[in-house]
Amino acid sequence: MDEPTLRNERPFVKAFGIAFALVVLLFLTLQFRGGSAAAFNMAGELSFQIVVGAIAVGVWGKRAKTRWSAIGYTWRFVLCFAVTFLVTSFLIVAGRR
Repeated sequence: MDEPTLRNERPFVKAFGIAFALVVLLFLTLQFRGGSAAAFNMAGELSFQIVVGAIAVGVWGKRAKTRWSAIGYTWRFVLCFAVTFLVTSFLIVAGRR
């Protein structure tokens, strides 16, 4: 019999599933709260950061030696999103100078 694999199965699908859920939640919240055009513009920028975080988690999951739980994907996604948000914010501030 084959041994079960210890690697993550379909890490990109799981990472983009989390990202899709967050983007839909973000835009639905704006839609139901009557968001302005500027709010939707900001949501588009946050969506970019969410997608970059999902790509990073997918690569991280593909290279991982052990299998992750749903909580493992979630905290890694939050970490990647926070790093992407900080780097993007730094680049925006640096570009204004």
